[in-house]
Order: sequence, then structure tokens, then C-alpha cells
Amino acid sequence: MRKIILISIFLFVSINCIKEKPLLSLAIGGAPNEIAYWKKIIKEFEDETNIKVNILRQPTDTEQRRQGLVIALKARKKDPDVFLMDVVWVAQFAASNWLLALDNYMKRDSFGRENFFSSAINQFNKNRINIKTSYKD
Repeated sequence: MRKIILISIFLFVSINCIKEKPLLSLAIGGAPNEIAYWKKIIKEFEDETNIKVNILRQPTDTEQRRQGLVIALKARKKDPDVFLMDVVWVAQFAASNWLLALDNYMKRDSFGRENFFSSAINQFNKNRINIKTSYKD
């Protein structure tokens, strides 16, 4: 699981390469043990990639998290670069063009869709959202 998350974050960062020391903002919320888990994964990611991750702490409540992201994304704020989202937000976020298809990057880096939760991919397909999820190795 950690490997999947690290690779997903690395894929996103490689999309947004910058010349100065890379900094990635990650919006996460949840219970203290969830945040502790993410901090451990982030530390491993930083050590492997030399990319600093700035944690943007969000509320534990999922609706408050969604609302915070909607406000930031509608305002076109530069942060967050990456965020955790509930699958029930997929339709809204995709319709607002706040999600990026990773197909080209997955092909480039030989990173197959089996590395993602099938339920999340199925949610995209169920809603007929215009985000490609058909890439296969």
C-alpha cells in the first residue's frame, strides 16, 4: 500500500517539475493515527525523492474536508497540489475540472492501473466522467 501511495505522489510531482527544490503540498485529514501514518509515508517519500512535502492539515470530518477543498479549488489557490478525496466527490470534482487524468504518466512510467483501488476506478466509470481509466499494461 505504501509503495502505491509513494508512486502515485511521485507521478504527480514528476508532472509538475520545477527548477528550484521541489515542494509538494498534500491536503490530508483524519484521526491522529491516520495523520501519523501519512507522516511516516511522507518521510519515506521525501527521503527517496528529495522532494519536500508540506502537509496541509484538514478536519477529521469528511464534509468539512470537502468544503475546504472546494473553497481552495474554486479560488484557484496554488495549494494543495495533491489531496485525499472521498469517492463520492468524484463527480463534483471531475465536473469542475479539478482532477487530472494520469494515463499518459502511467504509460510513461510503466505504472499499471492495478496499483489503484478498483473501487475508485469503477466510481469514475460509473459516473461516466471524462477521465480516462482504461489504461492497461
